[in-house]
Amino acid sequence: MKVQCLANPNYSPLKTASRNFNMLNIALKYRLYYGRKRGKFTAKEPDAETGLYYYGARYLDPKTSRWLSGDPAMGEYLPVAGQENDKLPNGGVYNFISLHSYNYSNNNPLKYSDPNGDIPFFAIGIAVGIAMLPRQGDGFLYFDTWQPQFLGGYINLYEKLTSNNLVCNSDSLRTDFKRFDGSTASIWIWKGDYNLVFNGGWHTGAEIGVYNDILLNFGTNKILKSASFTLTDEDGNEIMSRSLAGKWWINSFVKGKGTGATNGANGDPSSMKISVTLDFYYTSDAISFFNEFNGDNSFFPSINNEGLKRDEYKKNSNLIIISNRVTLEFQ
Repeated sequence: MKVQCLANPNYSPLKTASRNFNMLNIALKYRLYYGRKRGKFTAKEPDAETGLYYYGARYLDPKTSRWLSGDPAMGEYLPVAGQENDKLPNGGVYNFISLHSYNYSNNNPLKYSDPNGDIPFFAIGIAVGIAMLPRQGDGFLYFDTWQPQFLGGYINLYEKLTSNNLVCNSDSLRTDFKRFDGSTASIWIWKGDYNLVFNGGWHTGAEIGVYNDILLNFGTNKILKSASFTLTDEDGNEIMSRSLAGKWWINSFVKGKGTGATNGANGDPSSMKISVTLDFYYTSDAISFFNEFNGDNSFFPSINNEGLKRDEYKKNSNLIIISNRVTLEFQ
């Protein structure tokens, strides 16, 4: 019996594996765009039959990030004689990207959003702006911890420029200390008067900020388990108190620069005292901070009612350490 061997001269195991991989990749993409488990694109519901997303003004193809019809707002991009053409939506025809009427969100969906299919807007800028606005607490205002100095850092130069001017008159105290891993961290304590221009003008307030030594002393949530403070006036009356867990910044502000128990500062932050409790993640960090706070600190003074900077400050009247907790006072 004669056995004949058949061979395919074009056969290659690598080519076959590559072809199979490509087929699998196509199948996965199809499943992603048209299958039941495909995700929502910019929170819009996909059409089960076509895989397109409807935005109200037109349909979007998520595979190409392109609209299936032209921009219905194109007429609004055209300048009109006698009008403020520098305020045209999306830059008008002066923004060359607007002339491509089929692109989605100026070809930059990470920066812009187009919820209706007509005019994209600066989504990140709006979100950041909203996050930076003060929020209303129970009888006080406060800023959330999403602020530029978390990523941009905080250094002495900023405090020299902002400790006493048209928008702020505060006493601040900075304490640098070595951490358990050999890095350096700093804890700032502020108290004084703050001009919250868009929220009713002057407020009395206090802050605690925690920074590490990476580049410009970035804010860090990995040093303090929690922080709390109580701010009192010169008569010992409580102005405000607040506590916060696991954050790099805690703050609180009440309306006005009043007198006595009403608001406390009376335009002179040196009359107020802040009592602080800090709970550290690591006991060694607590001990290091305790020792440094008991020594030298960087002090940035406020200006009193006579227009003079104070030349001294009070601290340590109630400095205590128990395990990973440090309590202190600063006036």
